[in-house]
Amino acid sequence: MSEYQYYEFQAIDRPLSAADRQALRDLSTRARITPTSFTNSYEWGDFRGDPRKLMEQWFDLHLYLANWGSRRLMMRLPARLVDRKTLNAFLTEVDFATLKAAGGALILDIQVEEVDLALWCRYDHAEGGYHSRPFRNQLQELAQCVKPELSLLKSAGAGGQSQRGFV
Repeated sequence: MSEYQYYEFQAIDRPLSAADRQALRDLSTRARITPTSFTNSYEWGDFRGDPRKLMEQWFDLHLYLANWGSRRLMMRLPARLVDRKTLNAFLTEVDFATLKAAGGALILDIQVEEVDLALWCRYDHAEGGYHSRPFRNQLQELAQCVKPELSLLKSAGAGGQSQRGFV
């Protein structure tokens, strides 16, 4: 049986420059790279980049899925808008999430190893890939913790005040 790994990164706050996209292209010649995303899947081999470093430098969201059950979700949040007390209360209850500072942002890193694949995503034989809809459903508890921050981000973004590092 072959391995399957899926990497997706999203830049929400600002588009990637041509130089940014070239630096990403140097990490993967097969990836789909747009001004706001980097997406690739691997069936033989592995991604050469460090997802945490990519989050620190360019991206705001990251999703990783592997067919053996590993899952990872990272979110870059503006430190000034995060209620650390509420988020830390959640983090002390779980052993699969960490929060690390990166400049003026915090990176929430959620990793789960070797979970039942059916709980997190489904394989679509017609399209030949995994889809993470059930995975998103598993994040409801976490979403309640960061909901106030996300609301602030949405309202600030709507006001045209978005800047790099904001999300």
